[in-house]
Amino acid sequence: MTDATSTSKDTANAYASKVAMSAVESLNFEATSLIQYGSRGRVAVIGPMEAQEFASRLTGNLRAQVILTDGAVEPGVPTVPVGNRRLQIEGYLGNFNILLGEEGKANFEKVSVDLIVDLSAEPLLTMPLKPPGYFTSIMEEPYLTLVEEELKGLTGTFEKPKYFNYDASICAHGRSGIAGCTSCIDACPAEAITSLIETVEVSPNLCQGGGVCASVCPTGAIRYVYPNVTDTLRMVRTLLTSYREAGGSDPVIAFMADADSDMLDNKPDNLLVAVVEELASIGMEVWLSARLMVQKVSY
Repeated sequence: MTDATSTSKDTANAYASKVAMSAVESLNFEATSLIQYGSRGRVAVIGPMEAQEFASRLTGNLRAQVILTDGAVEPGVPTVPVGNRRLQIEGYLGNFNILLGEEGKANFEKVSVDLIVDLSAEPLLTMPLKPPGYFTSIMEEPYLTLVEEELKGLTGTFEKPKYFNYDASICAHGRSGIAGCTSCIDACPAEAITSLIETVEVSPNLCQGGGVCASVCPTGAIRYVYPNVTDTLRMVRTLLTSYREAGGSDPVIAFMADADSDMLDNKPDNLLVAVVEELASIGMEVWLSARLMVQKVSY
């Protein structure tokens, strides 16, 4: 192939790639069901004395209180000292409970809020994927300003897709009181899956679509459903057919998570990027079908 021919081919592929990516942008993927959150703007700022200063910045629709882990209470924002009590956090956006002390004891206290800003030196929640509505930050600018701006948009009602379906009838977690498979529980980075002895329970409000649960489930009891297989393959088919019709050749499909989709600024002209919510949502059936589609349009 001469340099001129190669250049012409690259130019054609670059144009066809743009056409294909534009065609995909017009596709709509409908969630099978939606999970709803409601926030009234009640914010708990957890941390030492400096947390009181940050809490005083939260105005308008945000109503802040401080859960003081160290130092003296200062006038201004309502403050609850932790003292020597154990601090636990449960919940998600619009439905957080901060538990101080031991339930049933005289010093027990429960604080219910919609949002949490954790300014502790080390986050109190350690799971890789934190619950929606839970923010961490070091006590320096511009990090505090970024958190403040995010909080301002978190009052009202919000929706997100339900990412999974769970079929308890084929779950291998337990039978007759005997513990079995714990693969999904161990793998979930959001700690959204808990044991019910015979089966498991997946919290749709904590689940953030990581998809690894579906990848490690040996029976298919947990399946990733947003986007579903049909919609994902429709996206791949649209990419390939639009690319070929626009004069492109030798297509290569790359699946990429939405959070990483801006990392291929200098991608090859024949590389078509299929952006999905999470890479773990791409199962073997999608890989094999996509490969067959690529082979079909390549000949």
